[in-house]
Amino acid sequence: MKLFIVFFILLKSFSCFADEGLKKENEVKKIINESILKWYSTLCSSNTEELVSLYSSKITFLPTSSKIVIKDLKGVKNYFIEVNEKYKAFKTNKCVLLNPEIILIDDNTVVVTGIDEFEGVIDNENKESFNIMGRQSFVFIKENNEWKIIHHHRSKLPK
Repeated sequence: MKLFIVFFILLKSFSCFADEGLKKENEVKKIINESILKWYSTLCSSNTEELVSLYSSKITFLPTSSKIVIKDLKGVKNYFIEVNEKYKAFKTNKCVLLNPEIILIDDNTVVVTGIDEFEGVIDNENKESFNIMGRQSFVFIKENNEWKIIHHHRSKLPK
């Protein structure tokens, strides 16, 4: 009986640690999800400066419309300036990462993956609609107590 009581007390004390760990994990996932929402919002509003501020200076970026690996914030900024110019006639009404999978690697590293969707109308004579989907992955790190994107990759969704 004594052994059972000791075992129960130990089990209960470990469950408190598990509850705290789960609580912290959920808090981090909420922060990262908010960062993802902000990323899509700033992208689709063509706010390049704010978008670039979400990235770490140690970035590696493999974008959809580039043949090179971007390795600095200047490259990130130039890429999104070019994208904004190329797609300026695209008026987006849906800009989202569908069902993001947020995985905590450790206290300072998080991986996010998912399928994204951009939907809207092209501002031309025909007012054509568009729907663009892709595979998206981000790696966030905690840098000076802020979550920043240190790695980013996007590719077209295969047909």
